Amino acid sequence: MKTTIQLTWEDYFKSMLLHISPPRWIAIILYTSIIGGIFVASPYLLFTGQLAPWYGVTEGIFVVLLVLFRFVVLPNQAKSIFAEHPEINQPFDVVINHSGIHITNAHGTTRYLWTQLVKRKENKEMYLLYHTNDSYLLLPKRLLTDERQLHTLKGSLEEYDVPVAKPGYVRSCLILLGFAFVVLVLFFLY
Repeated sequence: MKTTIQLTWEDYFKSMLLHISPPRWIAIILYTSIIGGIFVASPYLLFTGQLAPWYGVTEGIFVVLLVLFRFVVLPNQAKSIFAEHPEINQPFDVVINHSGIHITNAHGTTRYLWTQLVKRKENKEMYLLYHTNDSYLLLPKRLLTDERQLHTLKGSLEEYDVPVAKPGYVRSCLILLGFAFVVLVLFFLY
């Protein structure tokens, strides 16, 4: 059975977030450190006079930059990429069967065999099926309405042992180390 899929830039944006998501433990450490530093440690140190007032401004700028990156830069980047690539912004037909996934649109046909998929990611909204370490096929769950195709997809991912992608430990550890470096530099400046 054929299903026609029309992606939106929001689908693409959410797939970017899922693709770059850090391991849960790194995210917890990072967010706890940021929140703890801003709402607990900094006010205490400022109040007791152990910290220069401009340090709070530095923290504020850091948080504003993080928020701008997540809520302005990434969405605009997703909109731009989505608009520039007709192979993802135009409707395409998907056939999921026991041999693989067949994609057809105005620009051609692509066939992904189950054995070609190197990993997968899934959340409540979508599947990302990777045919290389960084290139993936995005299948939003809201558009997969045919129960037979959905059953074939889930069954084939298990049957062909397509591994669940491990979070990006190297990138996440670099982010965590960079954050720790900034904290240490600011600590030794005072």
